Amino acid sequence: MRLILIIVLLSVSFGMIGWSAWSPAAAQDRVFIKPENMTLPAPTDPQPVVLESRILSTLWPRSVRLGDSGLVRLEFTLDPSSRELDGGAPAPNVYDTHNVLVEARLELPGMDINPPGLASQPLLPGQDVSFTWQALPRAEGDFAGQVWLYLRFVPRTAGVEQQVPIAVKPVQVRAVSLWGLPAGVTRAAGWGGVVLGVILSLPLLDEAIRRLLEPVKRA
Repeated sequence: MRLILIIVLLSVSFGMIGWSAWSPAAAQDRVFIKPENMTLPAPTDPQPVVLESRILSTLWPRSVRLGDSGLVRLEFTLDPSSRELDGGAPAPNVYDTHNVLVEARLELPGMDINPPGLASQPLLPGQDVSFTWQALPRAEGDFAGQVWLYLRFVPRTAGVEQQVPIAVKPVQVRAVSLWGLPAGVTRAAGWGGVVLGVILSLPLLDEAIRRLLEPVKRA
């Protein structure tokens, strides 16, 4: 009976440890952003633009354990086949007159986001930019939200800053748990069960060793 109890205890404990250690599958969305989508609203014609194509990649976990945080990542990278505007006269390069900032925000109602609010980084010609957030669920369930990407154009001389929305990407994350327990509790219970199982098995192990040694002693 003791042996059956130990086997069940260790099986459940290792199962809890394994469940709390698995890496959830990730989802990814990728879209190409052309120069004509990164135009500074201005009275001039043609309007100044970011004269390079870029790739916007969004990565997020399909599920996250309750009590753990999932990573959401946004990458705004240079397209290797970067090109200028199609047709017509070359547009003014916005970098000649403005400093350009990339701004991003993750919205996932029902989850705590770190860092919160709007994050910002400078966008330099030919340079990649990335943002990373931690999303911590408050309860089990499905959570839907969005990642927003903006460009902010800051004049190098006198003028007004302008924020231009570039893309909004939907994100959906499922928060799961084992028996309603947070991941930290599950891990602790799993390792505690392993320790208890080892302690309970010590008398059986001692008895097995003595039986193995009996023929040797008799000889």
